[in-house]
Amino acid sequence: MLSAARLGAQDFLERITAYAGAGYTTPVGSPSDRVSGGYNFVAGAGPRFHPRIAVVLDFSLLDGLDIDIPRPNPQAPPIGDVRIWSLTVNPVFNFVKEEKVTAYATGGYGVYTRRFQPTTSGPFALPADCDEWIDICTPLSDDESVTKGGFNAGGGVAIGSREKFFGEVRYHRMVIAEATQVVAFTFGIRW
Repeated sequence: MLSAARLGAQDFLERITAYAGAGYTTPVGSPSDRVSGGYNFVAGAGPRFHPRIAVVLDFSLLDGLDIDIPRPNPQAPPIGDVRIWSLTVNPVFNFVKEEKVTAYATGGYGVYTRRFQPTTSGPFALPADCDEWIDICTPLSDDESVTKGGFNAGGGVAIGSREKFFGEVRYHRMVIAEATQVVAFTFGIRW
């Protein structure tokens, strides 16, 4: 009976996939001159339909992106930072699946929330009294956030047998008037 239970648990683990990791995030496109790089955390899990195909519910947190716009005193600290989180459904395709090396592509669509958090006391003015990228206009005195749809796409390499260390790069785009675009470089563990 114990042997049968062990085989059943092993069979169950073969039908799911999960991962967790962290790394560096950098803005791309139009906000890159106003926002500095930050860090990220990602976690996901879901069913594996085939040794090469899975679908995961993916949570990403992209944080620590300082707003660096011109200020009257250039020595002053950044006016705030941006935090982006997403919850997306991502198919994963393992296009190389060897015993100890897996190369994969992933991408998906879901909900993104971008939040501006001031680090200085407000109200204060943004250039031309409005900044479309952080989707706020003056006067600004408190946290501002926007929630919209968005997508991500990328790929990576995982090395190991059962628990695999992975490195991946993923492009995220939140669909708003002036699109929020970042690239996340992540390292972690996949099962």
